Amino acid sequence: MARRRRAALLASTALGLATVLVAAGSARAQDATWRTNPPRNIYDYGADWSTGNVPTGTAYFGTSAVTALTFQSSTSVGGWTFNAGASNYSFVNDTSLQLTFNGAGIVIIGGSASITNRGNLQFFNTGTAGSATIANDGGQLFFNDNSTAGGASIANTGIGIVHFNNASTAGSATITNDNVLYFHNISTAGNATITNNGGIAFDYFTTAGSATITNNGSISFHDSSTAGNAAITNNGGIVFDYSSTASYATINTNGSVLFTDTSTGGSAVLTNSGTVRFDATSTPGNAQLINSGPSAVITFNSTGPNGDGRLTAGSIAGSGRFDLGGAELTVGGNNLSTMVTGVLSGDGSATGTSLIKTGTGTLTLAGANTVSGGVTLASGTLALANNQALGTAVLTTLGGTVAYRDGLNIGNMVTIRGDTSFDVASGTATQSGVIGGSFGLNKTGTGTLALTGTSSYTGATVVNGGTLSVNGSIASSSGLSINSGATLVGTGAVPTTIVAGGGTLAPGNSIGTLTVNGNLTFGAGSTYAVEVSPTAADLTNVTGTASLTGATVQVTPLPGSFRSRSFTILNATGGLGGTTFAGLTGVNSFGSGVRNPHLTYDANNVYLVLDPATLQIPAGLGANQTNVASAINRVVGSGGSPPAGFDVLLNIGAAQLPNALNQISGQAGATTTQVGFNATNQFMAALDPSGNTGAGHSSSGGPSLSYAAPTPQDPKLRDAYAAVRGFDKPSDAFAARWSVWASGYGGSSTTSGSGTSTTSSTAGTLIGADYRMSPDTRLGFALGGANYSFALSGGLGGGRADVFQAGVYGRHSFGAGYLSGVLAYGWQDVTSDRNLTVVGLDHLTANFKANAVNARGEAGWRFTPWPAIGFGVFPYAALQVTSLMLPSYGERASAGSSLFALSYASQTTTNLRSEVGARVEHAVWLSETLLTLRGRLAWAHDSNTDRPVTATFQSLPGASFVVNGTRPAADSALVSAGIETKWLSGFSVAGTFEGEFSDTTRSYAGKGTLRYAW
Repeated sequence: MARRRRAALLASTALGLATVLVAAGSARAQDATWRTNPPRNIYDYGADWSTGNVPTGTAYFGTSAVTALTFQSSTSVGGWTFNAGASNYSFVNDTSLQLTFNGAGIVIIGGSASITNRGNLQFFNTGTAGSATIANDGGQLFFNDNSTAGGASIANTGIGIVHFNNASTAGSATITNDNVLYFHNISTAGNATITNNGGIAFDYFTTAGSATITNNGSISFHDSSTAGNAAITNNGGIVFDYSSTASYATINTNGSVLFTDTSTGGSAVLTNSGTVRFDATSTPGNAQLINSGPSAVITFNSTGPNGDGRLTAGSIAGSGRFDLGGAELTVGGNNLSTMVTGVLSGDGSATGTSLIKTGTGTLTLAGANTVSGGVTLASGTLALANNQALGTAVLTTLGGTVAYRDGLNIGNMVTIRGDTSFDVASGTATQSGVIGGSFGLNKTGTGTLALTGTSSYTGATVVNGGTLSVNGSIASSSGLSINSGATLVGTGAVPTTIVAGGGTLAPGNSIGTLTVNGNLTFGAGSTYAVEVSPTAADLTNVTGTASLTGATVQVTPLPGSFRSRSFTILNATGGLGGTTFAGLTGVNSFGSGVRNPHLTYDANNVYLVLDPATLQIPAGLGANQTNVASAINRVVGSGGSPPAGFDVLLNIGAAQLPNALNQISGQAGATTTQVGFNATNQFMAALDPSGNTGAGHSSSGGPSLSYAAPTPQDPKLRDAYAAVRGFDKPSDAFAARWSVWASGYGGSSTTSGSGTSTTSSTAGTLIGADYRMSPDTRLGFALGGANYSFALSGGLGGGRADVFQAGVYGRHSFGAGYLSGVLAYGWQDVTSDRNLTVVGLDHLTANFKANAVNARGEAGWRFTPWPAIGFGVFPYAALQVTSLMLPSYGERASAGSSLFALSYASQTTTNLRSEVGARVEHAVWLSETLLTLRGRLAWAHDSNTDRPVTATFQSLPGASFVVNGTRPAADSALVSAGIETKWLSGFSVAGTFEGEFSDTTRSYAGKGTLRYAW
C-alpha cells in the first residue's frame, strides 16, 4: 500500500514539475518592486508593481501600506527579496494555485515573510526558503533539485505534505510535521530541527543528515536511506527496511525501533527505553545498543546478513532485557568498555553459541542472565559481576581476560582454547565450575581466584599475581609456576610445581593439606608459608621429589595455647635430595608455652619442632617457689613435656607467678612435721615429772614434795611447826605409794618462716598412774588422745590430725639433786587439705599416718635460800630428742583437677633440744591445804630446725623438689607459771601456763591436772 501511494505521489510530482518547467522556459524573467501604496493586495495584479507588470525574475519588497497579499492565479518567480526596512509581509497561496520559486528563492534582509500554503508551493534549482515562515495548511510543499528549506520555520498541518526531492535539503529549518514529510532521491534533512507528529519517510539514497528529530509519530527509512548523523528522539515508531542503515545517528527511543529486510544499525548509538527489534536478515552492525530502564527490550530475531543466525553489534550495555533467541551475537567490535546489568537470554540454537566477545574493550555482565547457548571470549575482557552472569552457558575462551568480581562463585564450565588470563583485581572469587581445554590458565590481579572443581585442562598454569587457591584439582595441567609476588594456596591437587624467587607456596586454607602430583622445586628467595594451630599444621604432600634450597619457611601461629610438639609440614615420597630450607621466620609468635621453634629433616619429611618452654624464674623468689619452678624446668630440659595445664604457669604475668608457685609447692605437706613436733612436745610436757604436771609431784607432804628432797629437818623444828599449826606430827611420806591423775591441755602456736606463717592449735587429754618405789624414786605411765589443726597463711592449705600417745616417766632424788626422764610414742592420723586456683578451683587432700618417738632426760639441783618460808630455786639442764616419721603418700583431688597433685616421699626428721634454765617454787600451808607456786625460765636450743619433705608432681614424673615447712628459730625462751593445791585427803589440783618465744615463734599452752594419791 505504502509503495503504491509513494509511486503515485512521485508520478504526480513529476508531471507538475514538467508543466512548470515548460511554462518557465516560455517567459522572459522581469524584476519589479511592490509599491508603497498599491491599489490592490493581489500579488499577480500588475498595477501593484513598480513596472506595472507582475515580476517573473526577482520581486522586491520594501515599506508598503499593503502587506497581506493573495494570489488570483498560479505564479512563478525567480525569488523574493525583502529589503532593509521592509514591512512584515504575509502571503496566502490558496487551493488549486501553485506558487513556484525557480531562482534564488526567498531572501529576507529586513522585515519578515510568512506564507500560508493551501495549494502547491515549490522551490527549484538552488532556491531557498530563507528565513520565511511557512504554514503548509493542507497543501503540497516541494523542495526540488538543489533547493533548501534554509532557516525557514515550516509547520505542516492538516493533510499537507512536505517533499524534499532530488538533492534538496531541509537546511537548518525548523519543521513541525503533523502529517507527511518525505525525503526522496538523494535529499537530506540537513541540520534541520524536526518535530514529527505524523509520518516521515526516507527513501532511495536520502539521509537524515545531522538533523535533530523528535519523533512522536513514525519514521521510515527505506531503500538505501540512512539516518546519517542525526540525533533522533523517538517517542513513536521507527522502521529501517530494505538496505537502510542507522549509520552514525544517535537514537534515543522510548517507543519502538524495527530493523527488517537487510537493514543495519550501522555505527549508531541506540539508547532504548522501549523496544528494539531486529528481524529478517537485518543486523545491528557496529552500533552501540544500550538498554535504559527495566522494561527496555532489544530482540534479536534476525537470521543475520548471511542467513546463518550470526549477528554483530558494536557493543551492548545497560539494563532491561537482551533477547538473543537462537541467534549468535558478536559484540565488542567498537572496542568500547560496557556493562550489561540487564538480562541476557537465548539458547544459541543457530550455531550453538549465544554471545561472542571481541575487541579490546571490556564487557561486564552484571545481570542474572538466563542465556543457555555458549559464551565465547575471543579477545578483550569479559568481566563477570554476578554469579549468574553466564546463565547456564559454557564459557569458551580463545584469548583475552576473564575478570571476576570479589565474592563471586561461578559454577559454569570453562573451556580454554587460547591463551587466557583469569583476573581477580581484589578480594576473592571462586570458579567452582570445571575448567577444560588444551590451553593453560594465567592468573593475574592482586585478588584470589579459588578453583574448587576437578579441572581437566592440559596447558600450563602460571600464577603471575595475587593468589590462586586450589581446593579442587588442576593435576591435569602440564605444570604450575608461581612467579614473584604471587601465591598458591589450597587443599587440592596440583601438577609439578616451581616456586620462583619472590613467589609463595602456602598449603591449606587455614589448616590443610596440598598435594603436588609430581615434583616440587623452590627457587632462591621463595617462601613456604605454613599456618600452625596448637593441634595441627599445614602440609604439602609431594608424590615426586622436593628441592628446598634457597626457600624460607614462614610460620604463622593461629590463636591458641601452644605446647611442645612436632609437626610434619612437608612430605616428599621421592625424597628431599639432601636439600634443606634456608631459614625459618615467625618463630617469636608462639607465645610463652614453647621455645626454640626449629626445623628438622629426614629423608622424606620436613618437621617443625616446638620445644617446651621453661619457666622464667624471677629474682627474689622464696626457696619453695624456686625449688618447684626448677623441678619443672629440669624435666623440660631433659626432654620431658609437662601436661597442658602447666602452660598456665608460662602464660600468667610475672606478678602472678610467685603466688601460683606457692600454691603448687604443697607446703602444707611439709608443715605437718613442725605441727607434729608441737603436739609431741605438749604431750612430753604433760609427762615431765619435774614440772607442774600430772606426773610432776605426789600429793603427800614430806620430803619428796619438791624437785629434790630438802635438807633433813631438825625433829624439833618439825614438831614445833606441827605444834604451831595444830597438826599431829607428820607421818612418813613413803606411806603414800600410789597416785592416779588425769590432765587436759591445749595451746596454739604461730611460726613465721620460709616466706609463710603457720598457725596451729592442739588439745588433748591423758590419764596416768605412778608408783613410789622408794622415798626418792617414782615411776609412772600415761595414755592420751589429742587432736591438732593447722593453717598456712596466704590460703596455702592446712590440715588436722587425731593423735594417740603413750609414755613412761620416772624420777629419782638424791640429796638436793634429782634426775628425771620420759619416754613417749605418738601415732598421728593426719589429713591435709589445700585449695588451688591456678587452673580453675582444685581441692587436694591427703591422709597418712605419722609416728613420733621421744626421749627426755633432766638433771637439777635445789637451793633453798629461805628454808623457813619454803622457797626454792632449782637450776636444771635437759636434753630431749624427738623423731617424727612421715610415710610416703599422695594427694587426690576431691574437687577439680589433680593436675598439680603431689606425691610425698617418706621423711624422718630428728631434733635434739637442749634446755638450760631454772625452776622456782614457793610452798605455803593454809589450814589443811598446801599451796605451791611454781615458775620456770629457760633457754632452749634446737639442733635441727629444717622441716623439709620431698614432693613430686604426680602428672609430671621426675619433677621432684624439696618443699620446706615453716621453719622455727633454733633458739627460744621458755617460760611457765603454775599453781598447785594439795589436801591432806590425798587429792590435789594443778594448773600451768607455758610459753615459748623466739623471733619466729609464739606459742602458748595451758594444762590442768587432777591427782589422787594413797
